[in-house]
Amino acid sequence: MYMSGALAQRLVFPVLAAIIVASLITAFLFFQDSDSRTAFADADAGIYAVVSKPGLAVDTIAVIRAGDIGYEEILITIPHLPGMSARGVTSPDGTKVALIVADEGDVKNPVGSLRILDLMTGSYTRLATGVDLLQQPVWSPDSEAILVTVSQPSKTEGFVDTAVLSYPVKFTKQKKAQVLTIFRAVILAVPLRIDQSGDLFTVAINERGSLLFIGDQEIRVLSRFFTRDWALSSSGRKIAFIEANLDAGLQYLPRVESVFGGGVVAAAVQNGGRQALGAVWKPSEFEQVDFGDEPSVVEGQVAAAGFVSGFDIPLSWAETGDVLLVEHWSGINFEKPGDVQLQIVLANGRYSIVGYTRFLGWVVK
Repeated sequence: MYMSGALAQRLVFPVLAAIIVASLITAFLFFQDSDSRTAFADADAGIYAVVSKPGLAVDTIAVIRAGDIGYEEILITIPHLPGMSARGVTSPDGTKVALIVADEGDVKNPVGSLRILDLMTGSYTRLATGVDLLQQPVWSPDSEAILVTVSQPSKTEGFVDTAVLSYPVKFTKQKKAQVLTIFRAVILAVPLRIDQSGDLFTVAINERGSLLFIGDQEIRVLSRFFTRDWALSSSGRKIAFIEANLDAGLQYLPRVESVFGGGVVAAAVQNGGRQALGAVWKPSEFEQVDFGDEPSVVEGQVAAAGFVSGFDIPLSWAETGDVLLVEHWSGINFEKPGDVQLQIVLANGRYSIVGYTRFLGWVVK
């Protein structure tokens, strides 16, 4: 199922060596100092959302100022294979975006690249190729490395072996790509976070269900079912997620568990009165979690999550704790979600980000 870190670095997939060598060459060629600056680099202080407008063959990446939706700075348009929009995450220091882009191969055999967009200089570079598509890269706390996964078919039919790799943003002789661990015979392995002490949190899903790992050590079983939308609290003591429960037909149940055991199902799940998608922790010492509740009228309550109609799926709080980014869906429930729109929620109201449907992260200047 899994291997120690030392052993994992020896018994690496044969293709990984080629990927790492190619990445070293790419990084050397492209990560040069640049005197160029984007208009955003000189923008006023404030809170900005980095967003994406997916297109058939090109995505548009821009920054929008919270509280001033009129400020829109388009940074770059990114080409990709038809119908395969990029996914990305802004670095903790707010200077770069790591993107997974299907820009090689063809629609039948797409190849994913790990690319870096520098928000300050506008440079757009390839750091690695052959990485898994449909993943969110994970940044190290110091913004100096990026974690991605690379998978290949497992010896166990129907499963894959997934390696978690760490790529330094700038390669040197001392800093090279590393294989952190390998998960054997899984359906999915998703790195969640590297904490300040260097511990890697990962959720792996296999025939036993959804398992939580720290490094290559299994900590606990989160659920016997598939799970999604995992979110660790800032302390790393709790994990929130959505369980795709099949006990009475498919239900999306919000869960909060202790990382080291003793977890409880989130309020109202036991009586079947609540379904949700999305989970985010508010940045505060009280560790408050928000779920995106499905609209429903429970006796004695009002319809959940709809300010006029539809429902919200929370995506992220800004580090200041007073700005929330949500996906607002116009439909009546999860089966009929309607149209989606990104919205910034502030104390004085909410503001729609017209045309952009993917959120890549916050920049606080």
